[in-house]
Amino acid sequence: MRSLAFLLALAATTSAQAGTLSGQPQVIDGDTLEISGQRVRLFGIDAPELSQTCNRSGQAWECGKAAREHLAGMISTAQVTCSGAEKDTYGRLVAVCQVSGVDLNGGDGRGGLGYCVPPIQRPLPS
Repeated sequence: MRSLAFLLALAATTSAQAGTLSGQPQVIDGDTLEISGQRVRLFGIDAPELSQTCNRSGQAWECGKAAREHLAGMISTAQVTCSGAEKDTYGRLVAVCQVSGVDLNGGDGRGGLGYCVPPIQRPLPS
């Protein structure tokens, strides 16, 4: 019974911290933003880590930095709105984000610098 009460309290805490954020973000890496001090992980996207290098035509290149620069270019100086219902293990809001009506989570605009990760039998955050 105690464990059930703990789990319900934990779920309520996580839900209360989730929601919608809007503002000019700082781009942390190819799949993470920060808006007003809150880190946001783009739902369903995985991009190289900032310090990661990749191999392209036999040459090492800084794909992590390229992924961050690409996401920053998609946003430019626009306001971003992110909506999510849960946080990940690092405390980041897992969210769907838009800028000027463009879905930042969509694979089409990622320029090959991130890829879509199918959700594990759960819907997009509301």
